[in-house]
Amino acid sequence: MNNVEPPTGYMPGKQVNRTVLLQILLLGGAVAFTFSGVWYSLWQTWVGSDDYAHGLLIPPVALYIAWRTQAELPGRPLTPSRMGGWLLPVFCLGYVLARFAENATLSAVFMVLTFGALILFVAGWQTMRTLLFPLLLLFFMIPVPEQVYASVTVPLQLFVSKVSVDFAQWLDIPIYRNGNIIQMSSRTLEVVQACSGLRSLMSLVTLSLIMGYFLLNRNILRTLLVILSLPMAVLVNCFRVLAAILVLHFFQYDLTDDSVHTLFGAAMFGAALGLLYMLQRGLALWDR
Repeated sequence: MNNVEPPTGYMPGKQVNRTVLLQILLLGGAVAFTFSGVWYSLWQTWVGSDDYAHGLLIPPVALYIAWRTQAELPGRPLTPSRMGGWLLPVFCLGYVLARFAENATLSAVFMVLTFGALILFVAGWQTMRTLLFPLLLLFFMIPVPEQVYASVTVPLQLFVSKVSVDFAQWLDIPIYRNGNIIQMSSRTLEVVQACSGLRSLMSLVTLSLIMGYFLLNRNILRTLLVILSLPMAVLVNCFRVLAAILVLHFFQYDLTDDSVHTLFGAAMFGAALGLLYMLQRGLALWDR
């Protein structure tokens, strides 16, 4: 029997890679359709709350990253994991119980865990390691439970208020603070939940993850970028409140009016993005 030479340009490993990815994407799409109720709930949260608007960005970015990793997928027959087969019904049961309890956060968590179990069941651990980052990124699209959100927001409100007022007093501005209420000679300001910095913190952490993945090569530097984005988000919000105090004191202009406040907040978030990019560029010097 004569051996037949493969045609020029034939790349068996690449063909298998694309087959693996296509199977995973098709199964993931089927699961996504099955969990359409969760996706609808997430969509309502993303478009209805500024705190979670960054969730709109995560699914397409995760899909794009998964597609980019096709060259890294194992170019050999699939090695399904039995653990994936065991975990799949467990996570499905967890999803059913979460839906029965009307817990939107747990429902979304079990949906993402089901994606992971499918990857294990279809393609095994090596593929799972390759697709781990886009899978983990999906957790950042899930809203934080209200109890956790409230427990974190209040300390942030008090911290931002204290730092801003302490710096204003250092500048000899007559000002008094009672909790998150700031009393000035002309009027009273309140550091509300939206000004606690948690909103920008969640968005900046998500963006630092994505930025680190695309622009940095070493995992230690990617992790450092995420860690540094946390205090940066809080300090930027402290500066935002301080700027409102300074402008009101020296120019008698109120930056807390609805339309002005929105534009000012957008400008400060843009400045935070600029600082995050500068931080990434600084870490990139150690990435060579």
